[in-house]
Amino acid sequence: MSDRQHRDLIAPLEDWGQLVIRAGTVEEDGPDGVIITTWRAARDEARMAYGAWRQSHGREAYAVYRAAADREDAAQATVALVRATPRARNV
Repeated sequence: MSDRQHRDLIAPLEDWGQLVIRAGTVEEDGPDGVIITTWRAARDEARMAYGAWRQSHGREAYAVYRAAADREDAAQATVALVRATPRARNV
């Protein structure tokens, strides 16, 4: 699939800014649990995609890896932002 075909395919899709997490996968309690779980899932996906690309050396596998790595980077940035943001405390 060419870059143009790919853009034409996804152009009509609307980004709702939602994140879908499988039930039972949140590993930590507290407000950061979903964020940490999301980052770990993105990290694991990027590692698997990297391994697949290293085995195949194909262009498509590289594109999959880069997309997964970008998702991991975004999730890691979100973790850093949440951890750096002061929270209101019940006193």
